[in-house]
Amino acid sequence: MAWVDGARSSLSMRGPVSRWRSSTHAYRHFCAVCGTHLLLIEDAGGDSVEIAVGALEQQSALSVDHESHLASRPAWVETRARAQRDSS
Repeated sequence: MAWVDGARSSLSMRGPVSRWRSSTHAYRHFCAVCGTHLLLIEDAGGDSVEIAVGALEQQSALSVDHESHLASRPAWVETRARAQRDSS
């Protein structure tokens, strides 16, 4: 699943949302109707929120500035570095 970091203060959601205490330090938020995972908010995250890219209406407005957890990615997942190397 792809995630994007954003500011909680600029986040706006429609529809019923449920939250679940998924660990000692964070809540996960889901659509209360279909169960789609929407976002993760860490207790010590300040204004930061991790949003599931698939939950966004305007995904084309996003740009990649870093990638994380590359060591645990499946071999078939394209990385930005590999795409840039292969296009040269």
